[in-house]
Amino acid sequence: MPPLTFFFSVALGAELEGEVRDPSGAPLAGVRVVAYDERLNYAVATTTSSGRYSLTLPAGRYRLRAVPDDDSPAIQRFWPEAWSFCDGEILPLTADERREGISFTLPEGGVIRGALVDADGSPVVGATVRCVGDDARSAYTSREAVSDAAGAFLLQGLDADGTLLADYALRIDAPGLPAQYLGPTYDEAESDRVSLRLGETVDLGALPLLAGLTVTGAVEGPDGPIPDTTVWAYAEGQVVSVLTDAEGRYVAAAVPPGPALTWAQASGHARSYWPGQDRPSDARIEGGGEGVTLDAGTLWMPREAAIRLSLAGLSGDLSGITGLLYNDTRTVGVGAQADEVGALLLEGLWGGAYTLFVYAEDEGGLSDWVRDEAGEPRVFTVHDGEETAEALSLPRGGAIAATLTDDGGEAAYGAELWATPEDPDGAVLIAEADAEGLLTLRGLGSGRYRLEARRAASCPNDPGLVSLWWPGEVNDARASWVSVAAGETLTIALSLPRDDDHDGMGDVWELEHGLDTTRDDGDEDADLDGFSNLDEYLLGTDPMLGSQDKTGRCGGCASGGASVVVLGLGLFTLRRRRRPL
Repeated sequence: MPPLTFFFSVALGAELEGEVRDPSGAPLAGVRVVAYDERLNYAVATTTSSGRYSLTLPAGRYRLRAVPDDDSPAIQRFWPEAWSFCDGEILPLTADERREGISFTLPEGGVIRGALVDADGSPVVGATVRCVGDDARSAYTSREAVSDAAGAFLLQGLDADGTLLADYALRIDAPGLPAQYLGPTYDEAESDRVSLRLGETVDLGALPLLAGLTVTGAVEGPDGPIPDTTVWAYAEGQVVSVLTDAEGRYVAAAVPPGPALTWAQASGHARSYWPGQDRPSDARIEGGGEGVTLDAGTLWMPREAAIRLSLAGLSGDLSGITGLLYNDTRTVGVGAQADEVGALLLEGLWGGAYTLFVYAEDEGGLSDWVRDEAGEPRVFTVHDGEETAEALSLPRGGAIAATLTDDGGEAAYGAELWATPEDPDGAVLIAEADAEGLLTLRGLGSGRYRLEARRAASCPNDPGLVSLWWPGEVNDARASWVSVAAGETLTIALSLPRDDDHDGMGDVWELEHGLDTTRDDGDEDADLDGFSNLDEYLLGTDPMLGSQDKTGRCGGCASGGASVVVLGLGLFTLRRRRRPL
């Protein structure tokens, strides 16, 4: 499932109560009951010793999930007894509603047991073993266990079909050893899977773990060894970080075998990559194998260069502004955050040429490169061991405040507004509507944009919406540009056609033209004129009348029942995302 977001605290709202029990009727304590809304935001309650839970939620549509603790033999379920999210029943809740008796019965699942040993056969104590389902049935199951004094672990509550095998992948994170998988291997894709049936116990016996390699070395600067330096050692997708001792030496254990790379960061010095350069290269520390110790020699760190900037041009608290400085090949970036008055210090640099990207849309500016008079990213030059200071005036950005609804007037919660700039070097900006259908898309540079409102349903049986292009067209060929000016907010509203059968055609339009709103009939050709029903919808022609001009020059044809309103200026707060073209 995608990343999720907690609800804000709800003081008033619908109340949901129920119980979680095993098949014998005994209460299950410590089970997390999770309520997911249409956009996968969620709230959590934990069952008491009597197996009861209670949730207070905003009005909306929810799916519920019961997730037992790792030490419980019970399996997780979506209410009332589904194993997958989309098969869970939807609970519609209105404001101030009270629902009781929303309860779960959780049977026992399968078990995977085993014991971890090192290369010498000694028990590996305190390792975290995590199993994650690797097929459709088990994909929602994830359990962890910690190995005991004998190296033994027990993973339980594993779901499977009653008659078919389910597959699980195991990851092992042990103190002093690299992260690894069942096999043993360092590569999850190549790792062995454990297959089991519901209620079955699989005993893996003794599992020897890989030892990895150890990288040692020293860090020096113009004044000699550098203590308390953070050193990172990297190999085969894993990174280990350690500190140097008083003599500037380090020991980085638990690194996968293979060519290794180290780099270091210390106060007053430039971040340096082995053996002493400003960026990673193809140079690697060679010769690693299982249980081997590699001596990387000395990693050199020069005194740092720095850029101290005073940011102007925007008002208010500027502490949310972030700057990211890139080297000339944009292979290394150094970031920092401004303070309230716009002071920004970028340090730990080698001498050289840099370009600066500033994220300032939430403060009324732009998220863009700092540019020169020709509009190209400006080059900042710094010298070894020196600090450069100057003032920068940041340009102001424009904004679009939007209200997104469906064609029934309901808020289009979770719908996104995409703004694609006419400038081919610009970035697509995206914001998501809140539960009221409101959003503000900030950080737009002056110019023209094409606007698209869209919302993807989380599940096939969830309400769908047809995407719209400004000023309310279902066909992007008829979209119009909007102009945005620096420091101004354009306020719009769009009404997206409801499309519950997810065939790309609005339900209202389908009903008006005698089509079926309960199934995907977009590829069918009702009037047998060679144009599918979906083609007719996008062209604005009648799918039951084959004698029309269907070249796309439909002039005042219908636009799928979409409506558009222009509102007075206003500001609505919402998170936004920035994506490159």
